[in-house]
Amino acid sequence: MNKRASVLHEFKAVYHIGTWPDAPDEGRKPGHTGSYEGIGLSVSVHPEAWMHIVKLGGFPIRKLAREDGNVGRFVDAYDRLEEARAWALARGWLAGRPGWEVSWCDDEMEDTMSMQLLDEQEAREEADGRGELRQITIWVASGELLTRLDVHYGKQKYDQHGSLDGELLNRWTAITRPELDGVWWDSELDETRLTAPGGIILPEKLAEWRVA
Repeated sequence: MNKRASVLHEFKAVYHIGTWPDAPDEGRKPGHTGSYEGIGLSVSVHPEAWMHIVKLGGFPIRKLAREDGNVGRFVDAYDRLEEARAWALARGWLAGRPGWEVSWCDDEMEDTMSMQLLDEQEAREEADGRGELRQITIWVASGELLTRLDVHYGKQKYDQHGSLDGELLNRWTAITRPELDGVWWDSELDETRLTAPGGIILPEKLAEWRVA
């Protein structure tokens, strides 16, 4: 296993928009939460930006801190994604399938956008008059990871490159770095392009956090 030091993000406090999982009047239990980053409690240090990006106006913003007063520690998702994928592949939690990538230039976003699809006909229809098409290998969940995602999100309802990458990183962190609180996606803060940094507190760690 790669023994190099992980890039960590440390925060005295983070913010969650929406329901707090142990509030009895909200009907949710610790760990029974989910987000685009996988299963856990989504948090950020830019809640106002996220309210705009995902249109969460009207939901409460809760400031969270660790019960013991220590900083929350999160592994960097982009730094460890390839290692987590290799780890999941070795455990039989990932499988490669032939697929297709459609890419196009988005004038409004001023960036190149892409989508990945397993179905060739669907990919060709998306690419027709829109952009370029190329064949790639797409990683899909298998084994215990597939079961976990199916149970939580509904069979095959999770996003292939959102909650899949997020949850395999969450499991890698929970199993190989259990001293850490979660995973942090250190994206650029740019509301006009609908991006902002954010992370997830693992279900195993929720009991160690409180509303500050």
